[in-house]
Amino acid sequence: MNKRRSLQWKLTVITAIIVILSCLAISYAISKSAIASMSKIENSAVAILPANPATDTTGEVVQLQITTKDVISDMAKGIQADFWKSSLLITIIITVASSSMMYFFIGYALKPLKNLGEQIEDIQAKNLKHLVLTDQSSIEIEQLTNAFNEMLERLSNTFAAQRQFSANAAHELRTPLAVMRTKLEVFEKNNNPNSTDYQETVNMIRMQTSRLSHVIDILLEMTDLQSAQKQDHISLADMAEEVICDLTALADKKNITISQNPGT
Repeated sequence: MNKRRSLQWKLTVITAIIVILSCLAISYAISKSAIASMSKIENSAVAILPANPATDTTGEVVQLQITTKDVISDMAKGIQADFWKSSLLITIIITVASSSMMYFFIGYALKPLKNLGEQIEDIQAKNLKHLVLTDQSSIEIEQLTNAFNEMLERLSNTFAAQRQFSANAAHELRTPLAVMRTKLEVFEKNNNPNSTDYQETVNMIRMQTSRLSHVIDILLEMTDLQSAQKQDHISLADMAEEVICDLTALADKKNITISQNPGT
């Protein structure tokens, strides 16, 4: 299973790798410089012999032979080995210490981002509140928060328009249905309907069905924002006349008189 690491952990690992490489590079450079200096000292070494020949207890002359260069070479190799061991130990200590410090420093620096994530988790469609910046927020966090707030504003406007559209669509669909139901109830109460009554009822149902079909076509068309017309010229007088015509039967049933002035 692929386990994802946190950003804090990833930054700490990257920092540790950089510290290790830096320490090794510094140690290598210092070691090369030290080895070069030791080689110069080794090549310029001069054997220092006693001024007088040494004698043992029997009085015989003892010949002393000092190989200064070999001694210095062995000492240089030992010093180099100790230097590399010390460098490795120091590198480990510095890496552990710096990685621990960077882990907590990075966690502190990413705390505003964590708070931002917690605020985002609390946001729902019915609660599109703006995010609140903290005093510890950096410029990047502030830019991210402002961008997210702008997106929330657009979403809020979109949801509001959607709710308004749904309410308008429900009203447009409910009105023809109410007119047809009222007309059918009036027709049902007529004990002796004639051909004219039948014709009026059929015409009314045909007209309201056509209106419903037109509303449905508009709804389907508006699902594609590119094909929906943003500017329409609407005659309020014709619309009012159509509404009055549709509601005449319902108004008569409730003894309500609806009138319209010509041209308005």
